[in-house]
Amino acid sequence: MSEKTPKLRNTPVVVSHSLAVKLVVSEPPIFEGSSLNLQCKYKSISKKHEAFYKDGIQIPSEQMEQSGKGYNIKVNSPKDSGLYHCAADNKKSERVNVQVQELFSKPTLKIDPINEILEGQPLKLICAVQTRQKYERLQYSFYKDSRQLNYNSVPSYKYEVVASLSDSGIYHCEANSRRYTLKKKSDEVSISVKEVFSKPVLKVESGAQLFEGQQLNLTCLVEIFRSNFLLRYTFSKDRQTLINTAEYDYYTRERVGMDDSGMYTCEATNLNGGVKKLSNQVVVSVRRIPLSKPRLTIQPGNKLIEGDVASFTCSVSKGSTPITYTFYKNLNKELYWETTNLTMVTYGIIEVNKTSEGNYSCCVANEWTKDSLQSNFVWMAVIVPVSDAFLMSSMNTSEISTGDRLVLQCLVRTGTAPQFHWYLNSQKVENFSDSYHLNIDGSKLIINSFKKDQGGRYHCVATNSGIDGAVFNISSKYIDVTLKDHGYAAVITPAITSILLLSSSMIALVCIRIRKKSQSTSSGVSLPEGEASANRSQPLNEEASAINFGQFQATENNDATKSDANLVYSLVSIATAQDLDIHGGKARCNQNNMESHNEHFVTYAALHHGMKDNHLETLEMEEGGDYENLPRS
Repeated sequence: MSEKTPKLRNTPVVVSHSLAVKLVVSEPPIFEGSSLNLQCKYKSISKKHEAFYKDGIQIPSEQMEQSGKGYNIKVNSPKDSGLYHCAADNKKSERVNVQVQELFSKPTLKIDPINEILEGQPLKLICAVQTRQKYERLQYSFYKDSRQLNYNSVPSYKYEVVASLSDSGIYHCEANSRRYTLKKKSDEVSISVKEVFSKPVLKVESGAQLFEGQQLNLTCLVEIFRSNFLLRYTFSKDRQTLINTAEYDYYTRERVGMDDSGMYTCEATNLNGGVKKLSNQVVVSVRRIPLSKPRLTIQPGNKLIEGDVASFTCSVSKGSTPITYTFYKNLNKELYWETTNLTMVTYGIIEVNKTSEGNYSCCVANEWTKDSLQSNFVWMAVIVPVSDAFLMSSMNTSEISTGDRLVLQCLVRTGTAPQFHWYLNSQKVENFSDSYHLNIDGSKLIINSFKKDQGGRYHCVATNSGIDGAVFNISSKYIDVTLKDHGYAAVITPAITSILLLSSSMIALVCIRIRKKSQSTSSGVSLPEGEASANRSQPLNEEASAINFGQFQATENNDATKSDANLVYSLVSIATAQDLDIHGGKARCNQNNMESHNEHFVTYAALHHGMKDNHLETLEMEEGGDYENLPRS
């Protein structure tokens, strides 16, 4: 609570003695950080509505915590002192003077030394606090730039360090009461640590790149800011001490060898050892000549499966560093390059595929090599496993006629050098019989003349070889092939019967409609040359659809107008479907009902007439022939 209170005497807490309402508070002393208990007691009041006040202002209910005896409020500081009273149903108690006492004073941060602070000197911090209770135990914490450094539980805490430049910053301390959860913070104090000498700089007078036999000269450069301030110098290689002296700040090695290559540093220390400073790192390289021919290796091997991880390592047995490594594919495609002090470099391909296949090599060079040196070529082969096998048929139907040619082809989506295996009804089909024939790569199964025993369920299996005897395989779906059922006897007999009946009817019709010879200018009518042959059916193309048997077409002969108008000419042809030209004008077939090419058909067209010795010429009916209906004399 932060309200201002009037100045009152520090008297004990009293209890009001109003006849109706009275306020009872905690027994003194009351310290900051503790709780103040308030009890409102009353008599002869029907409605019990309580409210508590400090200096005439009602205390918010959220600041009050109900307990077994009245209410508790947290007092945070002496500012919470004041006049308290309570009220019940508009009846107020007398005011009670409550005094909150300070538990401990605000901390003070003290610095030792007070004046100039030099790096290497002891630095002492003291957090001073005065407590009001003899046995009050406090906890102390120290902070630098708002970051806690340490804490402890002693009445007067001292925090000590050996000062360094990194100790410069803004400091404060805090005191904390364990019993009352009360914390107080000191004012901030700025500390600046003075530098007595600079950070060393290691300089290589002879240069960091040397040949065997050359001299190495190192100097440790330090700037000293205090007079009569002596230092000790330590030179190290790869963290191993070479020399430790206070007499001179340099290091010399007359003749270097390959073992002198490495990382060098120097360290400067004041004589009492309070301050140590490390220099920068210098890498010294002793070079060898000549550079050896590089060697390229592929891991895990030169033959990989698609998806494998490949790494190419280019190495040299000797050579001056740094070395530049360059990796190539097929000589002209640069993949990767790197300059390093290492004698080998590895370049990796995360997942190889078919495009990764090729000849690989690497080249090495350094600044002392006139021409770069190239490794031998290494061929990397990538095997792609077979996948997604599917089967294709040369026929657009699963029903095959006897003697038809059937070609089944097995294809794969991917696969290196696939091999194909054929199966009929789960039995392997071999390429050593007259019934089956395979092409060169085995991807096609050819049946030149289909037979009944070749019907069944076909499928193919594609395989290829991997590494270490591994074999990949994939199977296609099945294709069912069956022999077509023709039923010749049931078709041919009705067809011949229909032809004979129709021929008799047409002969009778012609005889009835014949006129006398005198009414005609000619006793015979001839068709245009070539018409008869043009109307004959042609062999059926292999790609043509089957024709529905029993569908007939009658065509009127246009040349009939050259003779008697009442004379009717007709042509009757018997032919098999394989003789019909379904693309010509003689017959157009319904392709929705597919029938065998060997089924018989009857076609009616213009009928030639002719007389031989004024008698009807008798013709023998042959398959594929034309039959004439001639008028009688």
